[in-house]
This record gives sequence, C-alpha cells and structure tokens, in this order.
Amino acid sequence: MAKRLGIFLFFDADGIADGYVADLLRSIRPCLSRLLVVANGKLADASRALLAPLADELVVRPNEGFDTGAWKEALFERVGEAHFADYDELVLLNDSFFEPFRPFADIFRAMEGDGADFWGLSVHGPIPGDGTCPYGFRPDYLQTYFLVFRARLFHSADFAAFWKKQPRYKTFRSVAEGFGGVLTRHFADLGYSWSAYSDTRDLDTVPERNYDHHTHDLAEMVEHRRYPVIKRRSFRVAKAQYLAHGDATTLPKALAAAHAKYPAYDFRPMFRHLLRKYAAADLKEALNLDFVLPADGPPPAPAAPRPRTLLVACLVREESFSRTLPYLANLPRDCALKVLTDSEPHRARLAEALSAVRPEAEVAATDALAGGHEMEAFLLAARPFPEGTELVGLVHDTGIFRGDRPCVDDATFRLQWDNMLPSVAYVQRVRDLFASTPWLGLLAPPLANHADFFKADLNAWSGGRFKPAAALLAKLGVSVPLDPSRPPFVLGNAWWVRTDALAPLLSHGWTARDFDDAALLPALERAVPFVAQGRSYASGWTMTAETAATQVSNLRCMLDLSARRFTAAFGLRFTDFASYFRAIPSPKAVFLHCLKSVRPALSRRFGRHACRIRRFFRRRA
Repeated sequence: MAKRLGIFLFFDADGIADGYVADLLRSIRPCLSRLLVVANGKLADASRALLAPLADELVVRPNEGFDTGAWKEALFERVGEAHFADYDELVLLNDSFFEPFRPFADIFRAMEGDGADFWGLSVHGPIPGDGTCPYGFRPDYLQTYFLVFRARLFHSADFAAFWKKQPRYKTFRSVAEGFGGVLTRHFADLGYSWSAYSDTRDLDTVPERNYDHHTHDLAEMVEHRRYPVIKRRSFRVAKAQYLAHGDATTLPKALAAAHAKYPAYDFRPMFRHLLRKYAAADLKEALNLDFVLPADGPPPAPAAPRPRTLLVACLVREESFSRTLPYLANLPRDCALKVLTDSEPHRARLAEALSAVRPEAEVAATDALAGGHEMEAFLLAARPFPEGTELVGLVHDTGIFRGDRPCVDDATFRLQWDNMLPSVAYVQRVRDLFASTPWLGLLAPPLANHADFFKADLNAWSGGRFKPAAALLAKLGVSVPLDPSRPPFVLGNAWWVRTDALAPLLSHGWTARDFDDAALLPALERAVPFVAQGRSYASGWTMTAETAATQVSNLRCMLDLSARRFTAAFGLRFTDFASYFRAIPSPKAVFLHCLKSVRPALSRRFGRHACRIRRFFRRRA
C-alpha cells in the first residue's frame, strides 16, 4: 500500500461530531499511514473523545480560512514541507459527506494505475462563476471535499508554492472562486494530469448551461457512474432549486438506489446527523417522504419481521360508531386493539359491536375522554401497552364531527380513516415500511386543505402556538431545530409511530392535572413529529392512491389560482419555479405597489395640502 498522509477537516457550529464522522474516519483510516484531524472552531469533550482515538494527531484551531486555512496550517506547521517526501500520497478531505457506500480501500484500488498526478471523487464542469476567479470563469475543477495528490505533484516545488500563496479566505464564495475553481486548472496548466473517480465531463455542454451533477444528477451518478457518497449539501438544497433542474426526485432516488446496490450500508448515522441539524419538515420535503401505498390486493409477504403493533382508537361519537367499526376490522389479526371511550354505555355498545369482528379487543371507558380529546386519553389511559409493542397507531372521532357542515366533517373523517385503516393489506404495507426503514419514526395522513382547514393547516403555528410547543419540547428534554416560519406538517393525532420515537412523551409521567393547562393539548398535537425527530427518527405522510390523486388535483388547482392572481397583479413571468418564487414581491413591495395604484386619488384629495405638510415636517425636524 502506498504511504499516505491524510488531513481531515471537521467543522460544526456546536462543536459536535456526530457518529457519521467517526464512521467516515474508520473507513479511510486503514488506507492512511498518518491521519491528522483538524477541527475548526470548537470541539465538544464528547466529540474529542470520539475522534482522538482515530487520529494520530487532533488539532483544534480558530475557525479561520475555511478548509483551505486548516489544510495549509496542517501541511506547513504540523507536517512540515521537509517531510512531504516521507509520503507517497496526500489525501485532503472534509466532513461534508457521509461514509462512502463502498470502502475507501476499494476506491483507492480502483484508481491505481490511472497515471494521474491528482484525482478526486467528482468533477464540476466549467461555469461562469461570479467573475472573481482569476480565469474570468470557473473552468473544469475537481470538487475539493476529497482530493488525492500523488508523489510527482505532492513533492514538487509547484505544490508548495501554490499552497503558500493561499490567502486566509473570509467568505465561502471567495474560497470557491479563489481555491476550488483554481486548483485543478492551475496544476493542469503546469503539466500535471488529473482524473475523477466519478467522471461527468461528458454531460457538460457550455458553461452557461452546466450545473452540479453530484447534486442534480445524484441518482444517475449513484446508479451508473459509481459515485460512492452522499453530500450533506444535498439535503440543504431548497426544493425550489431542485425544481429548476428536474422533478426534485434525484435525492430520494439516489438513496433508494444506494440501498438497493449496497443493502448492508447503515443509513442511521446519516439520519441522526440530519435530524440534529435540520428541521424535520425540510427533510420530509427533500426526501419526498410521502408514501402512497396500495390499499387493494392481498397482504404482501413480509421481507422482514413486522413490528409488534397496537392500535388505540378513541371513539366518543355515537354517530361515528357504525362508520369506524368496518375500519377497525381492517386491523390485521396479529395487531392488538385497544378502544377507549368516554362512558360506560358507550363502552358496552362498542364491546358488543366489536365482539363480531375483534372479540379480543380491549374496550375501556376513561374520564380522560370526558373533555373529548384523544391525546389526553392516549397518554393517561392507553397504557400499559402489550409487552414488546414496537409500533402504535392512534385514530379517533373526537373533533371530527363539529356539526356545522356535514360535507366538511365527512371529508375530514375520510382523510384520517381512509389513510390509516383502509384495508388489511394497507396496514401490513405500513408495518413493512417501518420494518425496512429503520430511520423512519412516524407516518401520518396528509394535512387537510379543504374548507377552513386551509388556514389552520397552512400555518399550524398561528394563534400563538409556537411558544407553548417549544416550551413543551424543552420540558420533555427534546432539543431539535425549531423555526416559527416552518410549521409542523403533522397536525392532530392520527398516526403510526414507533414507541421508541415517543419515549420522551410516554415516560413523562402525565397526570390529569397537567391537562388543566389549556395550552397543553394544542402543543401536544404539534409536538409528536418533533419528539420523534429528537429520537433521530424522520417523519412522513402515508396515503392511498385515491387520496394522492385528490391531493395532487387540489394542490394543482390552488397553485394555478395563486399563480394567476400574482401574475395578474404584479406582471410576473414564468421561467422555472425558483426564479418565479424569487420574483413574488415582498410585503414591502406589495405595499408600494398598492400605494402607487392609489397615488392619483390621494393627490387629488390631499394635493392642496402638500406644501403645508412638508413645512410642518421641516419644522419638526
């Protein structure tokens, strides 16, 4: 094996190195003779303890100069130019990508004998840039999150001279233009050859049309171009930007392709990091966590053992009993059923009705449902769960039948029950999805957007709901990214969830007196996906094909009507969604537009007072 020097750059604003960082270093460590780990900024004690055993030297330095500054300092102050010749190759990498799907040893082995003086995992085609790159544009360049320099270049005076001239960059853009966009062309012009493990230069046309393939062609690269990693940046790209280059499916398709090609790969460290750093709603959006499951046909044969499952049904409306019982009959026989109601007469009636379809079901009356709220009953009366319960579902009829408009009530009822218990086969597919997706914690029907639910579910934080929910999560010890501009995408209490994902809620020790606080129940309705996120589980939507068709049609109608109104009012022009969205005016622009439209009328009404008003304000100044 070649004698390799590795320098790894780590940065986290909180100084926390998640498990994926250790996995990344464990994968590359056998390929290196010496490994320096450089942490920019701070490093938490637990993270220091995690990384130190994997490194020959661990350095914590000020967060200055980005990756380039850290690599330069390590090269010349920790290694020393005189010792470059002690190594056959130099490997520079950072923490911006997750452990590769295949071992680094296989990647290095595949690149042996290609004759290049330096290489990387991926290449970006020429693009205009912002004009500050010395070439006037950014030429072909190896992406700098992973670079390997072989002896001919690494030992040369050209290499040392290039690095010595690197300034202490102060912005990410200046690094991209002055370092990332320069390094490859600079050494190529000096006669050094380069190559890419996953080469995409054949896809590049002209600089004005080129784009980042490892972001926007990710599925293609993983499936057909042996691209071995997923970058963290892929999860930060706004969906509007993905829509400028495709249908925003390349990231979830890439993960599916990686799972199919590398079934032993563990995605859990990836999701533990993502769920610590990013909002659960952003992750759902990036990965299209909307699962359309068939309700027809026989139950599928399980590919893995299905989780032990309990369904809790909170039923208090007599008018709903006849409608809900056929749904409860769709619960598979190997799932437990617990029905909670609000009175002894209701308990007796439900027990009699269930005796024909689910005679083993537990039916109980609880005072917790006297107020008609299913979450209170779930937390106070649904336990103890059957031993070994791994997955629990919650359905209810409380709050659905409000009686103001039967058509609204009916649509609300069907949205919940049709997407929780439409058939035995559907429920089995839900269970199989949890069995095959260890990072998935919660699935719920999609948000309602009909009638006045459009307002309520469009921004579930409205009405002062954000602060009580944040306070509740803090009380439960749940620390996740919360943003008042990003409302939860699960609202209400109909879901399938892992019991492990609910641990902070289930272990809290609730009492009836807790629910005297009127703010608690709305906060609980919004807290469940964040609790799951705090346990490193992602959440998504589940629905039948019929619901999916309805949602697509309704949302398309809403999009079209909104676009027409904006276009008519402000003269917007369509190109792609990202540019259209940027063109939608801000509240200030809307105000100025409205002011401009009424200016003639104001001038006619108040024009004769203009001079007097100006003199008044001059005197006040």
